Amino acid sequence: MNMRSPVNRPLVIIATALLCLTTSCSEPAPTQAEADRIYQEAVISYRNSDLDATVARLEQALAIYRETGAVAMVGQTLNSMGGVYYQQENYQQALTSFQKSLEIRRQIGDKAGEAKTLNNMGLVYDKLTEKERAISLVQQAQAIFQEINDMRSVEKTRDNLELLTPCPTGPNLPGCFAVGQVTILFDDDFQEEESQQQ
Repeated sequence: MNMRSPVNRPLVIIATALLCLTTSCSEPAPTQAEADRIYQEAVISYRNSDLDATVARLEQALAIYRETGAVAMVGQTLNSMGGVYYQQENYQQALTSFQKSLEIRRQIGDKAGEAKTLNNMGLVYDKLTEKERAISLVQQAQAIFQEINDMRSVEKTRDNLELLTPCPTGPNLPGCFAVGQVTILFDDDFQEEESQQQ
């Protein structure tokens, strides 16, 4: 006959919890490499036109980038999220993401990122029918691209400005019709930049 003393279950749980506080019982903290992997999954989802999955993965990556202190990647991810929200026609959410991205990019001195985000904010303000503000932001983006000698992006912002600028009309002026697509400027990973009909 085996006579063991009864185990005090609550005491065992408390002892295990205390042991985990002093040792590593939990899963290891996510790393920037994990966030990078999830970000790349977002890029693949984006290229497969699965915008909801793209946003979900970007949100996961964003949380890890914040946790690991990868500030530049937080700014980049917010810009990417804003671009996807724009394509989903969720303009307020896009604007919020772009504003947060812009603040970070300015803080860390990322001029190219700042210009991309300014361009994108301008396109959102156009959708929100704030034409003057839209044009001003895209012009600011264009000036920064010129300053850093990014001629490809200068051209894209010029094209965006042509589509955003109202056509002159009047009794002696022919009407014009701006036909084309404005371009959201993503970062390098989202290289297949998505355009939106104006």
